[in-house]
Amino acid sequence: MLEKIHCDLLDIFGLDWSQVTPEQVNCTIQAIHNLELIRASDELYGFVGTVDIEDVIGGYFVVQFPTDLLSFSPDKTALTETTNPAETTLFVLFPRVGRLLLQSRHFQILPVTKDFVQDRLKEALAQALRICGVGPVVSLLPTPITVGRTELVEAFDASVRVTRLSVTDPDATQIPEDFPYYNPERDRNAIIRDSRLHDYPELSKVDLTSKQQSDLRKTHLGSDLVHATTDKSRFTMVYIDQHNNTKILRRQRKAKFEFHVDIDGKKLSKEALLQVLAIVSQEASIDIPVRSPSDYGPQLGLFDDIEDEFDEE
Repeated sequence: MLEKIHCDLLDIFGLDWSQVTPEQVNCTIQAIHNLELIRASDELYGFVGTVDIEDVIGGYFVVQFPTDLLSFSPDKTALTETTNPAETTLFVLFPRVGRLLLQSRHFQILPVTKDFVQDRLKEALAQALRICGVGPVVSLLPTPITVGRTELVEAFDASVRVTRLSVTDPDATQIPEDFPYYNPERDRNAIIRDSRLHDYPELSKVDLTSKQQSDLRKTHLGSDLVHATTDKSRFTMVYIDQHNNTKILRRQRKAKFEFHVDIDGKKLSKEALLQVLAIVSQEASIDIPVRSPSDYGPQLGLFDDIEDEFDEE
């Protein structure tokens, strides 16, 4: 059954990932597959249900330790029973670039937090890296996203087709005074720009979606909206690049992903990992070398409905 999950993208600090060799990448993947669960007092944690594709490995990070569960008898007497439940968190490691996708979730049974899980995962990952002579892990920090107005306009102009453009707080004064809506009837251009100067200050957001096979670049509204962004505007653009791949360029404070995948917490399927990689490959501002969705075949072309995932923090 498909389940909607959210993941954060984290940078792994503590070593120079550009110096990691292909042999060490393969060694790290095998070490994560083979590493036994780590025992600390009555606690167990580590990697389970793993699967790899090329130079990416995904699966679950499990945490298990004694937990008191509350129940009641028919006469309302409170009872506690100590058990050893386990809960899992989806992870996907990109050892070529030192980045990690980690599910952001609330735990149902164990009294643990995301920070607790990240600390244990960091220890387990450090063991795998030490086995392969890669280096230490100092910290896991959210991957920063630095994409601005210039990158948006350049991607718009270089695209083959733009299918969606969403901009918050558009500023019409950013549109060049000589913007060419019409050519050669340039006397008509000022009329449209004046209309934007009137309308955009009243709008908190403009969200455009093209018809199937249509192109927002061919519209007056789409072609000037991309210029109406500011350094503070949030935006999302979905477009087709020169290689005929669907890409998403968006401004957010840190990389967040939403997936609809079939997970059961026991073993990650190769199909589920392929679905995750297909979505990651669409993000134009994330420097992770993974294959494009078209390489995975038509059965994975299920990412046309792109929702806003702006970071509101």
